[in-house]
Amino acid sequence: MLMVRPANPPPAALAGQHLADENDDADDVSKYMDDVLDLIQPCPNVPQHVRQIAEDEYKHYQVELAKAQGGATHSLLYKVDGDGRTISVSGVVRTHAQRDKDTAPAPFGGDVHKEPGDHKGHLYAATFASNPKSADAFLNVVWEKGVINLSYKKRFENAVAAFAEDNPGCIVTTLHEPLFRPDEGRPFAMQHYVVVDGVVVGAVTLKNE
Repeated sequence: MLMVRPANPPPAALAGQHLADENDDADDVSKYMDDVLDLIQPCPNVPQHVRQIAEDEYKHYQVELAKAQGGATHSLLYKVDGDGRTISVSGVVRTHAQRDKDTAPAPFGGDVHKEPGDHKGHLYAATFASNPKSADAFLNVVWEKGVINLSYKKRFENAVAAFAEDNPGCIVTTLHEPLFRPDEGRPFAMQHYVVVDGVVVGAVTLKNE
């Protein structure tokens, strides 16, 4: 779906949310996620459009999971801007034993946007997908610093996966928004949200510059 989003403000620390870059302690992401998932309360200061996406995706996945055999759904929900850049992707969190990853495709715009040390980073984690190939789409991949991909974002994903495994009665999804400056194809930050039964309960912003 094509979507016009207001201009992205510089990422800033908001009460109740976590902001991190490569100079911070990665353990702080784990601590924040453990705290918010213990409380399961609506995350404060979440933009209205994000709350609306979370509510809409919950209704969608309620239907999808009811129809799907064995409760598996392969679909991800995307929104792209007028330049073809992904500005939102979400999907249901499924937990699995560790699996081999396929080769991720080049992100939007290809190597021209890559910076030294960048990885092809999945927004929605391939390990969350009932079929990992559904997450290996270029719309779900961005150039991001390797330390973010291997550490900070992994802390976020591990906490969400553990919660989903311990709470099979909940529909747990993650919602991801890469933030771009005009005419740039590499996000300067990524906002990762965890959503439980349609309510955003945690938000982590990872700076990518």
